[in-house]
Amino acid sequence: GQAYDPDLLALFVQQTGLYPPGSLVELSDGRAAVVLSGGRDAERFAWPRVALLRVAEPGQAAARLDLHEERERLRPKRVLAPGSLPFDLPALWSE
Repeated sequence: GQAYDPDLLALFVQQTGLYPPGSLVELSDGRAAVVLSGGRDAERFAWPRVALLRVAEPGQAAARLDLHEERERLRPKRVLAPGSLPFDLPALWSE
């Protein structure tokens, strides 16, 4: 195969974080959220900023949270499949 630059790959992963922007995640309390930020630093690598989504009202962001600040009570549980929820995700960035 082809070689890759491990330093460049490490920088890319550091910027995108564990949950890249646009990822849908289920939180530990069962709510769904879309990731708004990538990796900000080593301490926040797995704790992105998110917009909470309400299934009862598709297309609306209930709130925006920094999961690093909420880490004592809330954490990402799992990644959800793209398109698994009926939300207009690009609209979240236009607010």
